[in-house]
Amino acid sequence: MNTSTTTATWRMIGERPGLPDQVALAFTDVDLPSSAQECLLHIWPRLSEGGIFFSHDIAYLKVLQAFNDERLWRETFNEHPPIFFGAGFGMCDSSPHLGFAVKGGVTPDYIKSLTYDK
Repeated sequence: MNTSTTTATWRMIGERPGLPDQVALAFTDVDLPSSAQECLLHIWPRLSEGGIFFSHDIAYLKVLQAFNDERLWRETFNEHPPIFFGAGFGMCDSSPHLGFAVKGGVTPDYIKSLTYDK
């Protein structure tokens, strides 16, 4: 699927009256930076506070750059880019491309809850 088709598809989906106003969890696997950013544009505003946005493409540098576009976050979402956990290397050896962001304030206690206490 080319970028223009993906963009047109997401615009059509974003305008559908049946699409839920709020999403608790989103999972994207699109491979292309422009498609990843297009998904973010339509899903992030619908993501509920504390909702999770997963990407199967976060290990790809160009996708990560698209997600962390400061201008996009400042001008479109009016917020700072969130932390993308797994960014650049994935979540683990068996999920090398998987990463996620949590919408809303991520507290130090939340980050600590993600670590192992050895």
